Order: sequence, then structure tokens, then C-alpha cells
Amino acid sequence: MLNPAVYDIDQQLNETLQRLDVEETTGHYWDQGEFVVLEHLIPTQLVQEFMREVERVRPQINRNFIPGHKKGGSVSFYLLQQSAPAILAFYRHQGWINLLSQIAGVPL
Repeated sequence: MLNPAVYDIDQQLNETLQRLDVEETTGHYWDQGEFVVLEHLIPTQLVQEFMREVERVRPQINRNFIPGHKKGGSVSFYLLQQSAPAILAFYRHQGWINLLSQIAGVPL
């Protein structure tokens, strides 16, 4: 059973997917060279929750740096499980994975 917070995220994402014109979005993706921007697609409430979770895990980012190239960082799956359930729910949401697969025309 999903916890209430994850259930709410799941429900919001499902509602968002239902409003999206997948055929039109797919057309834009291919017309623009396999690139599409969908501004304000993710509900503001979810984006705000993602940002709160990012700030919670920020102190525990594992930093890396490649001289002359870029710097980056990562967090562990276990940290996401513990401190960022909304981000993890979004990452795993089968509806989003299916949508991206459908738009790109390949399984993801």
C-alpha cells in the first residue's frame, strides 16, 4: 500500500498525464529533432515538494569533479528512500516512464 504522500503524488501525476495530448507532444518531439519542452506540465505543488526534498538531501551529495570538464554529484538510493519519497515516486512512476517511451518510440 502506498503511503498517503506518495499516493497523492501518484494521483497528481496520473491527472497530469490524462490532460496531456500525447499525439501532439510526440509530433513536436520529432519535428524539433527529438526535443520537446512542456512548460508548467508538472503541478507547482509537486515541483515545490521536489525542491524541499532536494534541499533536505543537498548536504549529503557525493561530489565529483572532472578537471576541465564539469562538476557533478549524486545521492544514494537509500537516502532518496529515506528523505526524498516524492522524487523517488516520480522517478518510478510507470505512467511517466510509459509516456516518455511512447514519445521517444523506444522502451525506457
